[in-house]
Amino acid sequence: MIYWALGTAGDAFYAFGDGNGGFGVSEQLGCWANAMAATAGDLNNDGALDLIVNTDTGLEIRLNNKNGTFASATQYNDYTMYFGHDVTVGDLNGDVPQN
Repeated sequence: MIYWALGTAGDAFYAFGDGNGGFGVSEQLGCWANAMAATAGDLNNDGALDLIVNTDTGLEIRLNNKNGTFASATQYNDYTMYFGHDVTVGDLNGDVPQN
């Protein structure tokens, strides 16, 4: 399980579940732009939850390194995505991996 939260400076934080119903120490993501929303999903079908952060300039995708950290962000900046207020993940085309 992953917990995420938006900080007051527009950054996002995450913490992994500790296995006892709580969460470990939170880590700051260091987003490139102000984080507006975030969600988790297995985007590369490796069994680990990855993070998708919606910022005020687009999306940041962070793949799970499977060691308690996430890879550097792959950014998708697009004027049509500015200031989105939500982001979600699902299998949109029925091929099992989440899109």
